[in-house]
Parts: sequence; C-alpha cells; structure tokens
Amino acid sequence: MKTNCGTYDRIIRAVVGFAIMASAFSLEGAWELLGLLGLVLALSAYFGYCPVYHLFHVDTTGHHPDGLDLHA
Repeated sequence: MKTNCGTYDRIIRAVVGFAIMASAFSLEGAWELLGLLGLVLALSAYFGYCPVYHLFHVDTTGHHPDGLDLHA
C-alpha cells in the first residue's frame, strides 16, 4: 500500500477515530457499531492509507504522481 494520507490528515483521523471509539464504548445497543468507524479511521491514520482516497485519486501527502493533491 502506498501512503496517501498526509501528516495533518493522519492526526485528524487518529483524534477523531479514538474519540468515536471512546464514545462508542460508553453507548449501548447499535451505537456500539459506531466504534468500527472509529477503528477504521484509527487504522487509516496508523498506516497512512485510505482506500476511499485511492478510489477517487486523492492524495494529501503532497507527492501524488498524477498531480491530484490537496496541497496545490
């Protein structure tokens, strides 16, 4: 997997992901499934890769070969 998440993107994903997971533990019922979204965000922050970004050719690292980055 090639990294397609930049530093600030990864920080935001990690903070939001852990916040969602923490809140999901305090909730009951179907809200616990929300924790999976937090886990996905935290994992994408850790690995620096987002499959949705890959589908839409988005790169926030600033060095995308096609020139489709968000830093321009």
